[in-house]
Amino acid sequence: MERTSIESQADENQIFQEEVWTDHQHNINTDLKLTKFAISWKNTSKCHVYEAAKIIGAKLSPNDPTSTSIMIYKSVSRRFKIYHFWLSTADSAKNWTEQIRTYSNTHQENRHIAIILNPISGTKSSRSVFRNEFQPALNYSGVNYTMFETAYPNFIEDWVKSQDVKQYTDIVCMGGDGTMHLLITALNKYHEGVMDSISFGMLPTGTRNALSIEIGSKTATQGIANIIKRRTFKGDIIKVMIESNCVLATTAVAWGIVSDLCEEAQHYRFLGTFRYTAAGIKRVWQSWKVYSSILHYESKSGDLITHDDDFTYVVIGNHRILNTANNEIMTPKARINDGMLDLLMVRCGGKWELLRVFQKTMNFGSHLDSENVRYVKTKQVMLEPKHTQVFNVDGEMYHSPTIQIQILPKSISYLGQTDY
Repeated sequence: MERTSIESQADENQIFQEEVWTDHQHNINTDLKLTKFAISWKNTSKCHVYEAAKIIGAKLSPNDPTSTSIMIYKSVSRRFKIYHFWLSTADSAKNWTEQIRTYSNTHQENRHIAIILNPISGTKSSRSVFRNEFQPALNYSGVNYTMFETAYPNFIEDWVKSQDVKQYTDIVCMGGDGTMHLLITALNKYHEGVMDSISFGMLPTGTRNALSIEIGSKTATQGIANIIKRRTFKGDIIKVMIESNCVLATTAVAWGIVSDLCEEAQHYRFLGTFRYTAAGIKRVWQSWKVYSSILHYESKSGDLITHDDDFTYVVIGNHRILNTANNEIMTPKARINDGMLDLLMVRCGGKWELLRVFQKTMNFGSHLDSENVRYVKTKQVMLEPKHTQVFNVDGEMYHSPTIQIQILPKSISYLGQTDY
């Protein structure tokens, strides 16, 4: 069959079109078209049309120089789909591959992504997600990347100290919220100001994955599509002063029974995500504990409000603190880019009251109407516990007699998008 050459128009409606085959036996042929709006082709059953936002990229076949394939992100099923095409010559296949990459990835020039992979985070799925989903998408997109696997507890801090981090345009964490927390804390400590030139992505391979959900990456494929297409927005981070030590957080600071349970759960890491349930069950059979603290926060008018009281737990959130495992929403009014902290103060008189609050929290954050809950928006919080001095910062445990928390508006560029 005689082939047509790629057609080109010099104006802004430039069109590339060529007759191709959609099976390797060259029995089914169609016209593959590329315009400034979409790529399209027909087969025996349907017409395929995909805009640039859905195209991850293209690559040549390693076994057949006349064959190219295109990776598409299917937003409804949240899956990647690969379509194969056979062209008349190797030059045509190469040309189409280059044109599709140029068309679909308008922000890829000079990109270099550093991937921090935590192999033991959450359900220990980071390696398989990278191998089966992230790496193939990166290869189709043509984006330059380097992967680093955390090998020991202080790996991230040592990596930041030893790296010329300015060579990276993006850093993606594959792990839980704690992985990102350790990364940005180390960057702020050893490379002050460098975060202004880097965008940060997150894939949900941790336990709770609150940050991933908040930035539009509830599934790995959603996150990968956001990263490859380099969708970015400015978000807030939390500055936490633990005595003289400054750490940064993306999600939340918790104190009281919540931080107690998290610290207890560290003894049951061999149980995976069930470790928190195990710690909770154990606490049910223990005597009721009251957490006393002096708590200061800034009111909307700028006044300092002080509570010297008994609490069950306190959470200071930067966003909604969602959970991939259930319908829990800890701070439902929080937004990651509103320039505010959401302060949740819970006081329960016993275990059954606490269980009712937990139950409502699991029901899409309906606990705010409980008489046991006080919820305010603020920009600064200070806690001075009288007894229990353990704090949970993005899943990492810290011990201190005092902790000061401040919002840093629009201080980080996230690879993702919000639903608000």
